[in-house]
Amino acid sequence: MKSRHCAPLVAAFTVLVMAGAPVAAYAGGQGGSGYGVVGPTGVGGVVGAYGGPTTTLAPSPDPAPSSTPPDYYEDIPCTECALSGEVCLANGKLGLIPLPPNFNPLTDPLPAGDSVPMYVEIISSTTGQVLGYAGETLCNPTPPPVPPSAADVWQVVPLPLPQLEFNPSSYGLAQLPTWFWLNDDAAGTDVTVGPLRIDGYSVTVTAHPVAYYWSFGDGQTAVSDTAGSSGSAANASTTHTYVDMGTFPVGVIVAWVGSYTFTGFGVTETVALGPVDQAEAFQPYVVQEVRSVLVGGGSQS
Repeated sequence: MKSRHCAPLVAAFTVLVMAGAPVAAYAGGQGGSGYGVVGPTGVGGVVGAYGGPTTTLAPSPDPAPSSTPPDYYEDIPCTECALSGEVCLANGKLGLIPLPPNFNPLTDPLPAGDSVPMYVEIISSTTGQVLGYAGETLCNPTPPPVPPSAADVWQVVPLPLPQLEFNPSSYGLAQLPTWFWLNDDAAGTDVTVGPLRIDGYSVTVTAHPVAYYWSFGDGQTAVSDTAGSSGSAANASTTHTYVDMGTFPVGVIVAWVGSYTFTGFGVTETVALGPVDQAEAFQPYVVQEVRSVLVGGGSQS
């Protein structure tokens, strides 16, 4: 009999649990029996007894976490290190450099790529006081600038300007050839320029001309691989014969090639300079026309 009465209760208990419904927790106590409804946390939220009032128990909220950490870290320049000559070298490592007399590494510029070391202070968020130091002296070097490109170098290198020469020099003659050459580059030799300063790098350039593009102002052009020299048509860079008289803007563009070496921030590298056309140089050239005049004579009576 006892087992027959308990079976339906057990079955009902199982169904309620499977369905996720509030589960009745049965308990017996002295003088009677009571029950409570199991809440989301598994603890009875409502407790009752036969013949007694119902009481609701609210869970106590968790304390809100603090959004402010108790302390924080800050990078501080190590002035003592710099004053003793200990700096961050261009390769990102600590090293010693000789300090000239009266040199202040905190105000005077350090060698290219070197910087003042840093250390980390631990500071209280509430009082602002320094609590201690974290780790060893650090190097956090600023990334070096991008090395100069060939275009950067060509923009600043002072290539020699062409000096145009002609023969005949004062005036050309129509229908007769004129010789053209450059007076300042007879052999097309190398030109070395530098050192130049480009974005903190030391740059030295070596270049030489490889082609000369002539324009004669009358729509005609010529190309030569030498600058030429005076003396004869064979020595000239090029020759041209004007058909008509007039003043013509003679121009020449010199094409250069070479290489440049840049040094700085712990790096030294040599880079080829591809052909580049120098800005065209002009000089006016006056061409005259020579006409023969037949002079006749006669006797007068």
